[in-house]
Amino acid sequence: MICVTIARGSPAEVREALAALEGKVAMAELRLDLLTDPDPEPLLAGRPLPVLVTCRAAEEGGGWKGDHPSRLALLQRAIDRGAEWVDVEWGYEDRLVRRPGTRLLVSRHDFRGVPPDLPGLAREMAKSGADAVKIAVTANRLADSLAVFDLLAGAKTPIVALAMGPKGIPTRILGPSRGSLWTYAARTPSEAAAPGQLDWRTLAEVYGLPLDRPPEELAALAGSPALTSLGPAVHNAAFTSMGLPRLYLPLETDSMAEALAVAGPLGIRAFSVTIPLKEEAFRLADRLEPEARPIGAVNTLTLSGDGWVGANTDVLGIVGPLKRALGSLKGRSVLVLGAGGAARAAAHVATWSGARVTISSRNRERGEALAREVPLGAAVLDWEARLSLAPGEFAAIVNATPLGMAPWLAGETPIPADRLPRGALVFETVYRPLRTRLVREAEGAGLSVVTGDEMFLAQAAGQLCRWTGRDAALGVLRGAFDRERARRLASFERHVVLFGFRGSGKSTVGALLASWLGRPFLDTDRRIEEEAGRSTAEIFALEGEGGFREREALAVREAAGSRPSAVIALGGGAVLYPENVRVLRERGTLIWLDTPLDVLRGRLAADPATASTRPALLGTDAITELEGLFAAREPAYRALGAIRVPAGPPPEAVARRVADEIELLQIQNEGEVQDDERRQVAD
Repeated sequence: MICVTIARGSPAEVREALAALEGKVAMAELRLDLLTDPDPEPLLAGRPLPVLVTCRAAEEGGGWKGDHPSRLALLQRAIDRGAEWVDVEWGYEDRLVRRPGTRLLVSRHDFRGVPPDLPGLAREMAKSGADAVKIAVTANRLADSLAVFDLLAGAKTPIVALAMGPKGIPTRILGPSRGSLWTYAARTPSEAAAPGQLDWRTLAEVYGLPLDRPPEELAALAGSPALTSLGPAVHNAAFTSMGLPRLYLPLETDSMAEALAVAGPLGIRAFSVTIPLKEEAFRLADRLEPEARPIGAVNTLTLSGDGWVGANTDVLGIVGPLKRALGSLKGRSVLVLGAGGAARAAAHVATWSGARVTISSRNRERGEALAREVPLGAAVLDWEARLSLAPGEFAAIVNATPLGMAPWLAGETPIPADRLPRGALVFETVYRPLRTRLVREAEGAGLSVVTGDEMFLAQAAGQLCRWTGRDAALGVLRGAFDRERARRLASFERHVVLFGFRGSGKSTVGALLASWLGRPFLDTDRRIEEEAGRSTAEIFALEGEGGFREREALAVREAAGSRPSAVIALGGGAVLYPENVRVLRERGTLIWLDTPLDVLRGRLAADPATASTRPALLGTDAITELEGLFAAREPAYRALGAIRVPAGPPPEAVARRVADEIELLQIQNEGEVQDDERRQVAD
């Protein structure tokens, strides 16, 4: 079962979190050492689901800053109030008075690695007389998960066991199906209370927890980054649609040999291979499919009777979308950026299709080596020379570098906007973020673009065919990809606050975005009018601007304090008042819909009825007023330092641009979470 850790919040926020989890997970853990108010009594009253109460000591990776007697007193209070479970560190259990109805879990954490005799440790802990024991170790290598699974397989007492850290992810996903009483999960992606902890929706919706029994076979993604990949969502959806009892896991590693070493014990019979392991996988494969041999890299491994068979389905991911975009490649010039596994596939498939290929790599030696390996050879372009491409010089530019990839390179691009050559198709191999900086800037320059999802889904279909012997339904893969991307976007925890000039489309764009994200839409101007029972223009006429601004400040405070997170559309003047901005920024992200003046004029002129309901602040007609406000407010909007989104028509495109910015914010947060040393705390 899944136990969701609630590791932050006030008592009211904790109760709200518990209510939101009712019926969705089996249990919640209350981490008193990490909450703003550690008193368990108000948290336990009227709880809607069973709870495990923990107050973790600092030496066991917790956040408790007080003394042990005070900490143990809180746990005793939880016992006295009937908490279903209480977790206390091994050695302190005899200081608590047991009560009927509350079960005791004794725990031990090791942040250095894996102790030499886990079964012996579990037996010693069981002598405490606790109802269950918990052992959390740190996985420094993938094989450390095997020690946890061996412990679970031989356990003679109820046990919770897991390996912390990215390399311990398999224990968090498979642990309950292999004997662990539960697995810990975060409430949201940003609230992980321990290294490697996944959020509960990912465990439930991507990996299908709780699992009734262990999957019959496993597939895995090997590489780095692996944990942020959409591969598990896509492949697990495909396995389900095929009726296959298989599960696809991420293995975070920079060694294909390490991944292969744990494949047998874990039951892995198929691998997807991502950067930086495609060339190592080529070398380690026992047998190669014919088209993989000349490429020198594989992205797919399948276990057969004679060992691991290596294939390169990146070829399928490139040739189909490229030919659909350009038609015949014969005689066309293609520039491939990079010299890794994806670049090797792109260079070979382009030459097989009759194109003239040029390689440009940050590592010139690797680029030259790849150029020599390409059939009929390829030209080499200095990396710096990519910034001086002539219009029409290349029919297509393939970005096969990780520049633009989540999480750490998401803001980068191989070719800046002002250096993109006119007339070239831009082919992006990065799919997360879907609309990389390269994609957005290429579209802004009027270039044709193939986004990374096209390659990703085509190569995934090729992998599934090799693993299952059956053709994968591309519609299933596309649906899973889109659902997972939407799910991640919907997990953005802050309000999305839209502001801009009259006519910038805040209401239309906001309603679209709210529908996509599955959250409420709040329009402060509409709220003011509903509350006052009159139009904005009438409020200005009867109460003056001061009266309107008072109503607006109240509407802003209400919107900012609303739960769950919403999409909020503001009146154009709301952000000119520092108090409104301060309140909104506490729980929201400000996004400026920057619309050109001529577009605003056109919209206002085309809708005189709407214009007549607006206040004439300058005492002039609506168009003249708009021009005056534009001149006055544009510098103020710019000075806010908000996210700027170009807001030309149509509204669907603007809403998509806002969604792109949200995805980038989430990706940046992923990088911060992974780099954040304070997350070295225990489950």
